[in-house]
Amino acid sequence: MRTFFFEAFEEEAAHIRRYLDATPWVEGELVPATIQEFLAQRGESKTSGPSIGPPPCDVISIRTQSTLPLEWADDLKAILSRSTGYDHLLAYRHQATVERTQHIHFGHLPLYCVRAVAEQAIMLLLSLSRKLAQQRSQWHQFHRDGLTGMELKGKKMVVVGVGNIGSEVCRLGLALGMNVVGVDIAIKYSDLVPYQEPEVALKGAHCVVVCMNLTSCNIGYMTPHRLSLLKEGALFVNISRGEFCASSLLLKALDEGRLGGVALDVFSHERSLAEMLRDKIAPPPDTPQAQEVEAVMRLAADPRVTLTPHNSFNTAEAVDRKASQSVQQLVCLAKHGYFVWPIPLLLDKDVEPETETL
Repeated sequence: MRTFFFEAFEEEAAHIRRYLDATPWVEGELVPATIQEFLAQRGESKTSGPSIGPPPCDVISIRTQSTLPLEWADDLKAILSRSTGYDHLLAYRHQATVERTQHIHFGHLPLYCVRAVAEQAIMLLLSLSRKLAQQRSQWHQFHRDGLTGMELKGKKMVVVGVGNIGSEVCRLGLALGMNVVGVDIAIKYSDLVPYQEPEVALKGAHCVVVCMNLTSCNIGYMTPHRLSLLKEGALFVNISRGEFCASSLLLKALDEGRLGGVALDVFSHERSLAEMLRDKIAPPPDTPQAQEVEAVMRLAADPRVTLTPHNSFNTAEAVDRKASQSVQQLVCLAKHGYFVWPIPLLLDKDVEPETETL
């Protein structure tokens, strides 16, 4: 079975090729380009419209920066996202209509980066609690004014979304001696941490780590009211999806002293942000994308903020697991006609057409 891999960066591509070489069931072509970059290289400047040609293969694999053309829906047999999150696949299914996409197998990788992302979340939290960015800046003058940090032992950490990754964040927080509380509509780890309603859990919390899946029901989950419940100077870490809290809201909370530090590995309208930073393509002015990108750039200039380029998954071990599990998915599809890890097909209302992936 032939598969076309988009967004295969150098280290990942090497691992994927190694696993492909070990199986007769799947052969693949790998490119670093997103779908939209691939279309531009073919002379198709838009991501939808009558000028869009067919997909390069009926089985494709993407990550999270690609825009799937609606015109490809009839020609695709399967889409594998090499990501834990799958909101972008649900959004595509909605946009292209369930009827047009019911023949398409949708798969993702729910397990490959659990430890990697959880470790990055704790790393970001520690960097905020000890003001690492300011320490690095002030090393050049070798003075310690304003660098007094906070120990995490005994502090209250709220983990919003206690799934595979969130539960691992809880374990690491407990190992640091933190008072960890979980918030989730599905209570799967009650033997690990106590669960509370969000307004109860967030009240007086020193730290918040957002780890939940994105649906249209939880866009904007971290409202001004919920942020106001936190202990003054609280630390905010998001390693899941940027749509849970607008960057403009985080800026305001920092300016008011409600938050003492912010660390983000994910961003709302992340595709537009990546295109501006990587390719110098600015989003159209006076659009939500432009406003969000401007807010993120203001965050980037704040010494209390740490931003990383959606890289929490990226360890040598996780990249190898990603390649192995991607090929495992495709071999199962080739042999049996289904994915080992299909995405949960939620109701159409759970993902709206304007939802943008990260």
